[in-house]
Amino acid sequence: MKHNNEHSQILERVSRHDGMTVPEGYFADFAARMEAAIPERRVAEPPVVRSTCCLLYTSDAADEAD
Repeated sequence: MKHNNEHSQILERVSRHDGMTVPEGYFADFAARMEAAIPERRVAEPPVVRSTCCLLYTSDAADEAD
């Protein structure tokens, strides 16, 4: 029971009974404040990929098709 009494005395000293309080309106603009606190990260541009398709035609391949 001593632990419970000490706990109660501490809560009475800090004027809280739930252990979880925040200033009034703290979460009203929480997301905006967090976004402002995070540095902007630059995203690299994806590389440009160029490809060309080519059909190789030889006379040997033409002869086999006949």
